[in-house]
Amino acid sequence: MNHKVSGVVALLVLSFASLVLLPSAALANRTGNITITVDGRVYLHGQYSEIGSSPPAAVWWYCSTTQLQPQEGVEITPDPADPLRAILRGKIVLDVENGDKAEVKELRLVRNDAQSASWTVDPKDVERIAIELGLSGEPAGVA
Repeated sequence: MNHKVSGVVALLVLSFASLVLLPSAALANRTGNITITVDGRVYLHGQYSEIGSSPPAAVWWYCSTTQLQPQEGVEITPDPADPLRAILRGKIVLDVENGDKAEVKELRLVRNDAQSASWTVDPKDVERIAIELGLSGEPAGVA
């Protein structure tokens, strides 16, 4: 085999190997921020991570599973009757990077442990707001 042909064969083998062995850009890890502001002040923030690039309708659902942390000086007051729930009221902006952004007057939060400072957005509110935004689709990757 001459050197020109063997070089082409080697290049083809390496190209094929890189496609098989290296993760494609479509399966790259992507992160995004979720921010909740109330009356212009950041109240809660969290970051999600996904493999690949889900459509905005699917990304929107991450606010129902991503742990959102109160920002410095912010205290989320739980419902006295149910410390696993809280309601934010005011001019609320829910911003889900790579998803969408919504302004609401009331937002329900939930958590799994009454001692935890982390919250998620109540899935019922996530669904209601998704419908209002016209986001259709199933909550991909949300258990």
